[in-house]
Amino acid sequence: MASLFQRLVIRYGVFLLLILMSIGILFFICSFELRTKCSIRLFYDRHDSSWYGYIANRENVGIRLQDTLQVVQTSMGDVSYIVESIALEPDMLRIKLSPVRKDTFPDTFSEGFLYVGKERIIDKIRNRSLR
Repeated sequence: MASLFQRLVIRYGVFLLLILMSIGILFFICSFELRTKCSIRLFYDRHDSSWYGYIANRENVGIRLQDTLQVVQTSMGDVSYIVESIALEPDMLRIKLSPVRKDTFPDTFSEGFLYVGKERIIDKIRNRSLR
């Protein structure tokens, strides 16, 4: 009996492991999501003591007045801003921002990212294969 079991494991064990790994990868692909982000350029205006953010891709951004934006990966670190006004420009979206914390920042220009949504991994794979 043991020799029969050993022969089955030797013969079909690798295929069983491959099937189990494929099921695990398929579960991972179908259930996990990635956060999507867009770039933002921040400029400080000394005249009215406020920050202005410029976003190039305005289709995927759902920003409204009085929203709190967390801008990540800037030279100042992660900074939170409150949206005061939104203006459309020909190729960009201009947002007037006021920082949540009243710290002084040494730079008048900074670049960072905003997280604007989530996308499932399976959707990314489908879109990539369809193009």
